[in-house]
Amino acid sequence: MRTVLHLDLDAFFVQVHRLGQNLEQGSPLVVQQWKDVIAVSYEAREMGIQKHMQPEHILANFPTCQIVQAYFNGTKVSYQPYRCASSAIFRVIHQLLKRIGTEYNSSGESAS
Repeated sequence: MRTVLHLDLDAFFVQVHRLGQNLEQGSPLVVQQWKDVIAVSYEAREMGIQKHMQPEHILANFPTCQIVQAYFNGTKVSYQPYRCASSAIFRVIHQLLKRIGTEYNSSGESAS
């Protein structure tokens, strides 16, 4: 039997910033890269904020929404924090799949 696992890591960049910068969960938050909004939390979406809105528009019309900058390394965007978070997620998934496979195999059946 073949199983397909689909994980939708929606608002991934927002969550990386919340965890990495110890930002409050449950509050509206967007991630800005240059003059573009690249990620929007669910709370900000409920307010009507969308990706690619101008940060100035968000500041003027949604004062409770926090805007954070994407991670930078000098003058370039740094994807390293996002890669580290992604790797951590895949390590957990790998561990869970190994455990499921081990439990499944322990019943005398072979996993494929």
